[in-house]
Amino acid sequence: MNTYSVKTTTELTAAEIVIMINLWEVKEWMGYDEDTFKAEFSQSEFHLLYNPQKELVSLARIFHTLPITIEGIKYQFPEFVGFVSAQQKKGYGSELMGKIVNNLKSRNIEALGFCTQELRPFYEKVNIPILYDKARALRELDDRGIWVFIDDDDDILDLTLSKKSIKVLNNLGDSVYGFIAE
Repeated sequence: MNTYSVKTTTELTAAEIVIMINLWEVKEWMGYDEDTFKAEFSQSEFHLLYNPQKELVSLARIFHTLPITIEGIKYQFPEFVGFVSAQQKKGYGSELMGKIVNNLKSRNIEALGFCTQELRPFYEKVNIPILYDKARALRELDDRGIWVFIDDDDDILDLTLSKKSIKVLNNLGDSVYGFIAE
């Protein structure tokens, strides 16, 4: 039987951090030592799934403070990111996704995520509601301080959003943009 755990950066072991960095495959993070990792992700919690042999087989990160301003109102959403499994097509991602949603619901936490069109079938299969094409209306500041559209994602994932938040996010479109910034 697989084991599910939620940890803060202070609770992570050095070995878990190495595994996470390797699974994420983000070039900039490959050189992080334990202290750098913990400082970089101090505003996050980690949802971890271990197989019976105690091997980390799937993980995700919840970043607690994604600010999105829509029509002059600033919203703070916990953001689901860094979702990956050590092996594909083994059911680890599906199992972890269900445990994450149940955990967030039990703690009454609203959370969203983002995905590309290519990943829609997975989220549809695991019954995560999708706000199709709504991420295309989000902008963020680039390195020059210019608002640009986010190219990486198409959709917003409704992990545990309230009806009010869903309504606000569903209003995003050609004439209503969301701005991600502190």
